Amino acid sequence: MNICFKVHAKIAYFYVKTFYLLTLFHRLSSKLDNNTGRLTTDCTEEIKMWSFESVAVVALNTRLSLVARDKPDSNVLKIVDGMNVFFDKAYTYDVS
Repeated sequence: MNICFKVHAKIAYFYVKTFYLLTLFHRLSSKLDNNTGRLTTDCTEEIKMWSFESVAVVALNTRLSLVARDKPDSNVLKIVDGMNVFFDKAYTYDVS
């Protein structure tokens, strides 16, 4: 077995506990309308927030509280807005 794989596997296992708390399905199930069984929020935005939260946990070793709270901190939302602009521009210039 390659030594790099062992290191990456250990790092991944370390963060599994944190990701367990950040399950997307738990978040989405809390946003379901009991009468209709449909989501009350935009699913794409929820996935985006969960993705940013997951990357922040691994890359920055911090939680942005995008998934844990209904209303995240305004500074964190500015970062998310900046990332959205970045990905939109990257797609436009890369694909177009």
